Amino acid sequence: MEQNEKNGPSGLVLTAMKDLNLIILLYIALLMWAGVRGMIRQDMALDFLTGISSLPMEEWKIPFLTVLLYGAVLLMMEIRSGAGGGLLLKTCMEILVGFWSGYVLGFGYTGIVLLILADALQYVPDSRWKFPFAIGVCLLYLLLDYNLLSAAFHTIPLEAYLEYYRRDVRSVLLGIKNMLVSLNTFLFLVYMILMVRSQMSEKNEELNEANEKLRQANVQLEEYAREAERMVETRERNRLAREIHDTLGHALTGIITGLEACTVLLDVAPEAAKEQLNLEIDKKK
Repeated sequence: MEQNEKNGPSGLVLTAMKDLNLIILLYIALLMWAGVRGMIRQDMALDFLTGISSLPMEEWKIPFLTVLLYGAVLLMMEIRSGAGGGLLLKTCMEILVGFWSGYVLGFGYTGIVLLILADALQYVPDSRWKFPFAIGVCLLYLLLDYNLLSAAFHTIPLEAYLEYYRRDVRSVLLGIKNMLVSLNTFLFLVYMILMVRSQMSEKNEELNEANEKLRQANVQLEEYAREAERMVETRERNRLAREIHDTLGHALTGIITGLEACTVLLDVAPEAAKEQLNLEIDKKK
């Protein structure tokens, strides 16, 4: 199943999600980098610092750490993992690295969690665990919101970096970002649909194989039944043959005995021999 998903349509969608997430992360990181650089050049740094609750990291670290952390996630995705504790540990590590990446970007993008979920689902062989696993990660994705996390983690929102740009440019940049995020969500939904269809197809194949085995078993049972019927008929014919043989043998023995008696009486008492012969004839009628 895992190999089929990697080579099939779902594998292509997963690859597209990986490429798209790289584009989104670089896009947001470069926006933040350009915003900081622009504020420094135009002496807007003081206004920027007074409007945020924590000190920003050096601007060059934002794209550098973003690419580095995303590369780490992709490397961990290449690790083959079976179901169970190994898969859970691998997924948790990927989510932690993805969370760190989101922290660097001020939680302006957390859709990487959907990519991690899509990759992890292909290693879950039992469909009974796929959807609880997916629901758990999706709930985590919903919790990775800046408004929820800002109280615990002092991060700078993406909107603060975009203050450098004019209002109309800022609207366009945010629109592009939202469009890319929506596209990532759409690809994730397509991946889930393909995964469900693949699961149903495999179940149908298993059902067809079970039906074929059942049909072959029925054919064998019918053959065994016919063979058993032939054996019963053979035993019955043998029994009748033995009974006929025994009956004829007994009758012939009686006839021979009677004829021998008649032969003995024929010279001594012809009339008695005649009566004995008639008696034997009457008994055999």
